[in-house]
Amino acid sequence: MIKLKDLLKDGKAPVDLNSPEPILKNTPTDGVDGYNVNTDEIAKSLKESNSNQIRIMSALTGIRKSALASFIDDNDINGTSLLDFIKTATVGEKSKIISAIAGKPNNKFKKQTVNKFKRKFHSNMYEATTDTYFKTASAAADYARNLAEKKGFDIDESDWDTQITHGGSYGRLRPSVGKTNSFTVGLSKNGKPQRKALSISLYGMGSGKFELTTYIN
Repeated sequence: MIKLKDLLKDGKAPVDLNSPEPILKNTPTDGVDGYNVNTDEIAKSLKESNSNQIRIMSALTGIRKSALASFIDDNDINGTSLLDFIKTATVGEKSKIISAIAGKPNNKFKKQTVNKFKRKFHSNMYEATTDTYFKTASAAADYARNLAEKKGFDIDESDWDTQITHGGSYGRLRPSVGKTNSFTVGLSKNGKPQRKALSISLYGMGSGKFELTTYIN
């Protein structure tokens, strides 16, 4: 199993999880380094995407990258969903995330955060979230649509056209490298509109591929 804390080791100096350095820091993180991985393509994609996410979360919260990586690994957290939340979190919400990761073990904020962002499975499919890698953004969106339809939902074609075909507020479906574009598409079942909606988030990877996180909320 690939561990995030292992992926964060770069060519300059490895991450030392036993270092006396405080968990919280005041200085911003450095940029995204390149990687020379020529093994399995999925491992390469995971390494690049997860390292980018950890660095961005560290810059936004001031939490050490190694502490973030351990938290995500140990609790099977969906990194993309957590990052999306942190990007738009209020000061109070961000403070709870910091307490969850850097506070005392098993504090109430940690339990709340783990419950909210933990990967969940059902019937051999992700119930809450599915992380997959695609060569094109449109292929990723079509995959998310297919998952929803397999669960018996019909897509709101007007929403799909506005959000996916025309890119919603972004003006295009495809995100830039290092960016995440998130969309919400209405659903119906047996001709009746549902309160539930299909959430689609696409992360632009340096390799040119796209990481998909999709769930029905």
